[in-house]
Amino acid sequence: MKKDNYQKIVLSILLAIFAVSLLSLVIRIRARMQRYKSTVKKVTPISISKISPAREDLEKIFSQMKIKRDPFILGGPEKEEEKTQDNSSPFQLTAIVWDRISPLAIINNEVVSKGDEISGATIIDIEINKVRLIKDGETIILELYPEQL
Repeated sequence: MKKDNYQKIVLSILLAIFAVSLLSLVIRIRARMQRYKSTVKKVTPISISKISPAREDLEKIFSQMKIKRDPFILGGPEKEEEKTQDNSSPFQLTAIVWDRISPLAIINNEVVSKGDEISGATIIDIEINKVRLIKDGETIILELYPEQL
């Protein structure tokens, strides 16, 4: 009988110690969460077009880069047999930076947008994978890797 009472007392003491340590842990976690919440600021998401860099900044970046392929399509460097544009064409489309408001393209190592002129042709449209130009009344379509898209 004494042994049973002794076991009950020890078990009660261990249970009390566990309850106190658990309560202490919960209190510390809540205090940390309160400190964390006070340091975190709410951020309102905005459209990427509102924070896109100015055209001059992009021109500086692209002028420093020597782009051999579209940086937005996965894969290695462009292979000779994978070229999508005629070597006889005076226009070489290297990349398209797509944005609904102000898309840009790199043609003949120059950053251009809709309405710009390059080598006597006017850019009339920039789409996700192609650029339309007009030169001497003829429409020219430059496609960016059509077999990969």
